Amino acid sequence: MRLLRFLIIVIFAGTIYSSDIRTGGIVTTDGGAPVLERGVCWGLTVNPTIAGTHSHDGSGLGQYETIISGLTPNTTYHVRAYATNSAGVGYGEDYAITTPALDFFPAISPTSLSVVKGTIAVYRVSFTAQGGFMGPVTLAVKNLPLGAVATFSKTSISLGEISTLSITTAKVGIGTYSGYIEASSGAVKKTVNFILTVKNKKK
Repeated sequence: MRLLRFLIIVIFAGTIYSSDIRTGGIVTTDGGAPVLERGVCWGLTVNPTIAGTHSHDGSGLGQYETIISGLTPNTTYHVRAYATNSAGVGYGEDYAITTPALDFFPAISPTSLSVVKGTIAVYRVSFTAQGGFMGPVTLAVKNLPLGAVATFSKTSISLGEISTLSITTAKVGIGTYSGYIEASSGAVKKTVNFILTVKNKKK
């Protein structure tokens, strides 16, 4: 009796926002004996086997999927599908997949505001992330126009949270100004720019 043969398909490998790997395979033939078990093996070395970490994704022929979760960010894993029958184990091709590094990307909305002198300009500050980064991120506003007074509703935010930046313009001269938000986590600092235009009061 010969071993089964089958084809692995890497259906999806990680996202910018997580260190999960969505993968799977297709068992195309059973080699003359029913497929007893199928799944995916993964590890840090080439050609992982069922002697190490692996999933259990049913039995029989056909396509299957699995999600490998809780992986270390910025790490290369080797992944391959497997299936077993009474003759032994068959493996698919080895794939090397690198999980994304922990990182964050600050954002401000809107990016440009035009307000009447004496009123308050309001921006919303948040961040997106990759590699499972959750925060917190500390916020500071830089390069404000002379006379502006700025306050955050929160000076530190976690993933999914929003801080409101309010800029009072009563003592700001008429004109258009470019400022930026500095977002930091540990030694990592990122910036995002914004535009503030201060207009004459309405008559």
